[in-house]
Amino acid sequence: SVAEFKCLKNIYSGSLRTEESRDVVVPDTLPDISEVLCCEGRMLIRSKDISPGRVKTEVNVNAEVMYKGEDGKIYSVNVVVPINLTTEDELIGEKCSVSAMLKMIRLDARALNPRKIFVRAEVGGEVMVFEEAKIVINNAAADEDHIKCKKAR
Repeated sequence: SVAEFKCLKNIYSGSLRTEESRDVVVPDTLPDISEVLCCEGRMLIRSKDISPGRVKTEVNVNAEVMYKGEDGKIYSVNVVVPINLTTEDELIGEKCSVSAMLKMIRLDARALNPRKIFVRAEVGGEVMVFEEAKIVINNAAADEDHIKCKKAR
């Protein structure tokens, strides 16, 4: 007898890595920068879009830059750095599913002048693309040659 089971077949795996930067002006309500102390941030995946032959992942890195003002007090400025990661492969179709496992590789900030901060973020990771498939098992066969993964129709 033959048994069929639905599954997802990995048709593409790839590594991505990109860097983006953003300048931000310190708001008029805050004092001038004396020294940038640190920068920390979080990454948020905004979207994963699939089109024939391409996967585009949009990420926002939300950074908080802490600095010492000319008055000696500590202040912070929030900066959003948008990042787009794109993968292209002819096997990718509109009905595919995507898994993106991304991480922030680097985030740093420095003062360009007393009123402007430069923030740089680097993001990388793995993208995997899957398509629907089915596993066909021939129960009468004893060897593994009769277990096949076929593209679902």
